[in-house]
Amino acid sequence: MMALRFPKHLLRFFHEFVTPEFCLRQKRFQSGVGQPPKEQTLELDTVMVTGATRGIGLEFVRQLVGLPKPPRIVFATYRNENTLMGLNEIKIRSESTKLEFLRLDVTIQSEITQAAEKVVEVAGFVGLNLLINNAGIARNRMLMDLSPYFMEEHFKTNAVGPVMLVKELLPMLQNAVMNKDWNNPGKFPGLNASKAAVLNISAWSGSLQRAMDPPIFEPEIAYRISKAALNMSMRCLSGLLKSHGILMVQMNPGYVKTSLGRRLVPPHEGLNPIEVSESVSSMLKTLAQCKESQHGGFIERNGAPIPY
Repeated sequence: MMALRFPKHLLRFFHEFVTPEFCLRQKRFQSGVGQPPKEQTLELDTVMVTGATRGIGLEFVRQLVGLPKPPRIVFATYRNENTLMGLNEIKIRSESTKLEFLRLDVTIQSEITQAAEKVVEVAGFVGLNLLINNAGIARNRMLMDLSPYFMEEHFKTNAVGPVMLVKELLPMLQNAVMNKDWNNPGKFPGLNASKAAVLNISAWSGSLQRAMDPPIFEPEIAYRISKAALNMSMRCLSGLLKSHGILMVQMNPGYVKTSLGRRLVPPHEGLNPIEVSESVSSMLKTLAQCKESQHGGFIERNGAPIPY
């Protein structure tokens, strides 16, 4: 009988590919092992954005409505009806998202309670997937011009208000966790921004470790103290929120071209302000990737950690 002879190039192919090692590589590839993690996108039903009539808050509403899978409902808060022009323009163009405008001064407890009651009324058992604590103030004064009221105004707006909102909306955040787990079993494991999350808009100037980094501005004292208090208060709540399956992060939006940003940080060599759209886009993209390892953390808009 004549022996079969395979061409040498076919033998090399056989040994290189049709081997146990090759089969193992194929199995890993098909299962996703060793592949780069898939970038997550936000899939939200309900969102609340405070301070939503201008700047970062208004841009959050605009980009949330424009997501590939936009939320069903966005609650946007305002203090003065005369400032609703930008939100009304978004509402007119919005096709898939219902915009609900809520009057809210975060320093007034009765308005916080009323806003939470409206969220319960509109969202019901669906709950609240994402609370964005964006409302804040930033005014500059030199030491000799400071007053107790000026200091308290910053503290109540930037630190106390967000805590009270978390307190009032905690049941709705819990509802969101149960609703997502019930309707999408296994799709959003662990802590996940698409399930339930609190995003606090902080600032690098609230970092104690970076307090001596240049540029150092004496007039920022009230703002910096209030942002440090926000970071600490949310750090204290991180354990409670985690036990309920709710993700929470503090995020620095960067030096942004807003009226607040220009007023807070004078022109300085090396500081290049970014567009509001770039800041918000980065924050939403980063938030979508946040998991348990970022819970309770203080991070840049691109996810880089900031020391407390």
